[in-house]
Amino acid sequence: MIDDIKKGKYALHPFNLANAMAGLPYATGVPFLGVWQSHARCSKLACPMWPSYRYQIFETIESIWERSELSSMSRLEFFQEEIKALPKTVRTRIPGGIGSQKSDNFVRAQLADNWWYLQRAIEKSVQITDDPRPMPFIICSAFNELLGSARTASDLVMAEAGRIR
Repeated sequence: MIDDIKKGKYALHPFNLANAMAGLPYATGVPFLGVWQSHARCSKLACPMWPSYRYQIFETIESIWERSELSSMSRLEFFQEEIKALPKTVRTRIPGGIGSQKSDNFVRAQLADNWWYLQRAIEKSVQITDDPRPMPFIICSAFNELLGSARTASDLVMAEAGRIR
């Protein structure tokens, strides 16, 4: 199954993997139902929880990283400017299909409020040479690790001072 999902337009996307796996438990009596049929059936279903905010943060970091390769600015400066440029509010759909509303851009808030940790994650990640994963995966992993680790009082002060406003 994993070999099938690693191919082509379905590669490296968690929603595709979820759709491919979602229909499989119900296919016990159907010998020909595989991941492609499961994906075809389940991808038609609406998922109000997708994309998750963690995936949106990953996509944002990945997008900024790719654009930073073309910039003459340092990576950290480029990241900081790109985070500042993110919209402060976004339109979100109201469940039930009754319209949309403006709400705070959680991705921007998370990256801006935790800039001090993201900066440390980027600095740490670019020094890693033996990890086969693409750099955005390494940065997100380091960022989540820093956010989840114990914080000292000085860390909290530095993080507050380092916020992007």
